[in-house]
Amino acid sequence: MKIRAFGGLANRLRVVFSYRHTFGPLEIVWRPDGEIAHGRFADVFEPIDGVTFLDDGWCGTKTLDPYPHAKDGWRLRYRDLKLRPEHAERVKELRDRQPYAAMHVRRTDHVQLAKEMGGYIEDDEYVAWADGFTMPVFLATDNARTQASFINRARVFTAGPITLDSWEGGQRNTTLARSAIDLVTCVHAKDFKGCRESSFTNLVQTMRDLECAGY
Repeated sequence: MKIRAFGGLANRLRVVFSYRHTFGPLEIVWRPDGEIAHGRFADVFEPIDGVTFLDDGWCGTKTLDPYPHAKDGWRLRYRDLKLRPEHAERVKELRDRQPYAAMHVRRTDHVQLAKEMGGYIEDDEYVAWADGFTMPVFLATDNARTQASFINRARVFTAGPITLDSWEGGQRNTTLARSAIDLVTCVHAKDFKGCRESSFTNLVQTMRDLECAGY
């Protein structure tokens, strides 16, 4: 079976694991485009048994949603997601600050949609949440402007500086590796606050519930 997954990291991963769990071995067309910061799965993660990743190729099914009739327990497959050693090492360095809290602030895209749906969380709410802890707070975000704003207003640490703050041509402002490092670092936080209407936040919460290691 061959499926084309599109969208960002969290969208593609739920396609991978829901279809793999339901249908067995398969091929995933994972085009390294701007939606995924031009990154390939194999650049960031260890291989997944029974899944072959292709840069391109025709297939009848193109989706960013999980298989609608997936077998029960497919989310447990997230436990198979493992970072490559060099990225896992970076997460371990960040985790040296334990205990820490983490928050995911999405500001590059879907902001207007979140506002229209009543799901937008103001910066002040995040800052107040971060200020409620004496432990460090890890910030996962996708653009330089947001990162700078929170570094100036809250006691946060990050996986490193971001230099872009636009959403031009669908280009993500952080690398795929950086997104994965943010993901796993958030999974291991003592407390977590994310964004409504965000598949990345939903993935963090799912992996936290399943106690996924990620490396």
